[in-house]
Amino acid sequence: MEEILLKFVVIHYDEDFINCVGICGDYYKAVGIAYDYACSLIEDREDGAKGSITPLYELEGQTGLGLTVCYGDELQFKASVFILKYEEAEGDDRGN
Repeated sequence: MEEILLKFVVIHYDEDFINCVGICGDYYKAVGIAYDYACSLIEDREDGAKGSITPLYELEGQTGLGLTVCYGDELQFKASVFILKYEEAEGDDRGN
């Protein structure tokens, strides 16, 4: 019998692109990666603008979790960071 492993993919999505931020097998590590990345979107602003990050929310269909990052002078920029989960059979090398 194959063992099924749960994996988490952290992605950054905005109007221009989708970027894979990380892949891991630990839920709490995935949440940490997502929040660290969201904070970096705000802190990397050269103009010193402030930002906000929403609490985690569930995505439709129990496919994972998400959070929204707003930043810029008037919080005019918005991006989403998603923690998508998928099952992987042991020995499957996707994402490695």
